[in-house]
Amino acid sequence: LDELRRRCAVVLDGLVQNTQEQMCFFAVENSAGFAGDKTIRELVKAIETAAHSLPSMKQKVPLEWLSVFDALRKLSHTKRSVPLGEVKALAKANGMPNAGLTLDQEVGGMLAFFHSLNAVLWYSDSAALQELVVLDPQWIIDAVTCFVRDFRLQDHAEKYERMKSIDQTAIRQEPEAWALLTGGKATLKRKLLNILWSGDEFAAHKTELLDLITRFGLLVPIPRQADEWLPPALLRDT
Repeated sequence: LDELRRRCAVVLDGLVQNTQEQMCFFAVENSAGFAGDKTIRELVKAIETAAHSLPSMKQKVPLEWLSVFDALRKLSHTKRSVPLGEVKALAKANGMPNAGLTLDQEVGGMLAFFHSLNAVLWYSDSAALQELVVLDPQWIIDAVTCFVRDFRLQDHAEKYERMKSIDQTAIRQEPEAWALLTGGKATLKRKLLNILWSGDEFAAHKTELLDLITRFGLLVPIPRQADEWLPPALLRDT
């Protein structure tokens, strides 16, 4: 560990290390669980210590913000995203805005703070995205895996229960577009995307999801080709 520190000091700066075993990582035995593996218990302690040292843990926020946060956490059990208007209604019901601020100003500051903690996803710099507050990041992942999969694997294709029925519809209605996506060309056409996102949880939010996913670089617009994108993750080595 000392040698690693000497060689990689810049990379290791701030890294929480396993000082009990003089290692830079925590080697856990998953099958033993918390009670059976001392390293897991040490890892939990290290995470708690690191979390309590974060600047955000010492930052004071209005009580109304905490009330809204609790309400959003409860909502996340049944909703994966909510309109900005619903958050504003929650804020107003919990006593916002505070003196000297408009409701829009305080809700914007509150959501930006929650976003900085990865508690929600909210982007105020996009006309489409600022009206949507994502409560469950897994929702984005599920949207992406509608088209970013290894279609050569059965678990990602005919045995992928979540998409099985929709995939069959896509193959039947848009065989050429399906072949472009899955056959090595890594090209996604809008007409195919509309089918893949035809489920209830995505259909109403196609514009916002597309904005988010291109922002993350998971889809790249193809120049001079309207309504076509390249999913870099599907590019195969040649």
